[in-house]
Amino acid sequence: MDDVLTGALEIVRDHGVGNAELWFNTIRDAYQELDESEDGATFDGFRQEFAKRAGMEGYGDAADEFVRYADGNGGLDLVRRLSDEGTGNLVNAYEELLAEAESDAESDAEDGLTGEADDADEAADEEYDPDAWNAFLVEYAANWNGEDDTWDQFKEWFLHYAGEQGFRSPASDFMDYVSGESDKIAVFAQYGVTIGAADDGATDSAEGAEDEEASTEAWNAFLAEYGSGWNGEDDTWDQFKEWFLHYAAEQGLTSVATGFIEYADGESDKVALFAQYGVTIGAAEGGDEALEGVAALFDEEAIAEAIQKVEAAAAASPAVADDQVGLVSDAFADVLTEAPEAAGLSEAMIQQLIDEVAAEHL
Repeated sequence: MDDVLTGALEIVRDHGVGNAELWFNTIRDAYQELDESEDGATFDGFRQEFAKRAGMEGYGDAADEFVRYADGNGGLDLVRRLSDEGTGNLVNAYEELLAEAESDAESDAEDGLTGEADDADEAADEEYDPDAWNAFLVEYAANWNGEDDTWDQFKEWFLHYAGEQGFRSPASDFMDYVSGESDKIAVFAQYGVTIGAADDGATDSAEGAEDEEASTEAWNAFLAEYGSGWNGEDDTWDQFKEWFLHYAAEQGLTSVATGFIEYADGESDKVALFAQYGVTIGAAEGGDEALEGVAALFDEEAIAEAIQKVEAAAAASPAVADDQVGLVSDAFADVLTEAPEAAGLSEAMIQQLIDEVAAEHL
């Protein structure tokens, strides 16, 4: 096996993909489906199809890294070679690669070379392009929402991606410096980074860090438990999705659950798709857990509580006058009669909605 194929195997090793066979099958299936289609396979087509399947499996960074690697090492030709090689051969080669890595690690530990290897990594990292580092800083640092209680999550997320792109040393030094400053937003501004706290208070990086911590095992357990809540009927699919994604968000599985649902949306036989993942859909037995779950999520008590939240948020909003609070509350109540799922909006989303409505209509 040549160096290019070996490099593709190293991605599986370095990102801790648990089931190598499933990983290689995912690549093969995505490619073969396109190759057998009327339009044939292209690398862009593979990129999109693989992203859907990888999202469903919860591969995250490993999938992103593989696509980047393939793009720089032959594109579709590399994907075709992996597919033609066969899953069995790839798994065997991968296991040999793991065994070699373990043997090398043991040898290095015995010879006291671990420190030297770390020093070599640090030296390589020091060769980064300053312009590239500045571009990385401006793009990724802007994801912090400016709130102190999200700093640690942002810092972890930032350093993770900095390490992936070869900026471990400058990123670590920069984070150490900013962590010691009382006005972090001002420090970022000095480097041309605008922190979006005043805009919407979003914490994309914090949410991403939480979601990336979700293990494949946690996703599989969630899918097995909640996937069987659907009754298998097409006319209840939208209600099931709403219920499924609600609880996925509660368990920090938003990203992988959304990927799975988007993939399932495009499948004509969704019951068969669930079966591929060990989930038996109860259509024949009339299972209605999801329908009951949606009703429970948005019952009269939940709607009343949501209206109270809106009233409180409107009263606290500087964009809403005191005599307009009732108007906002009544308008939201009207929305709930048409779309009771709006009762599931978070407080942050409610506040953003009120501010937008006030800016446009009050």
